[in-house]
Amino acid sequence: NQPVQVVHDAQTSLTTPILSFDQSKMIDWDVENPITKELMIHINNKSEVQYINMEIVDLLGNTVQLEKIWINKGKQKVVVNINNITNGVYFLKVLHVTKRILVSR
Repeated sequence: NQPVQVVHDAQTSLTTPILSFDQSKMIDWDVENPITKELMIHINNKSEVQYINMEIVDLLGNTVQLEKIWINKGKQKVVVNINNITNGVYFLKVLHVTKRILVSR
């Protein structure tokens, strides 16, 4: 599978998909860490969900990037442009799971 490119669009309205607890358990994800060039998220979507929200939060709790990611059913790689994010430690939130990430270029 070719990675899905996600481009930040300030015009995009982010709405939270309404997922049952069972649906959210049907979407597994992981991230390559540390991040040296671009954020690569590996997603396995076993549900009918078409998009998820991704949020990057700094250590002070400020949202530094928010994206709506369109996904297909099955396994896929999603590439997110993080050129505007400086080196440091952040939290990546996808669905109900938060993981610590390190940006180090």
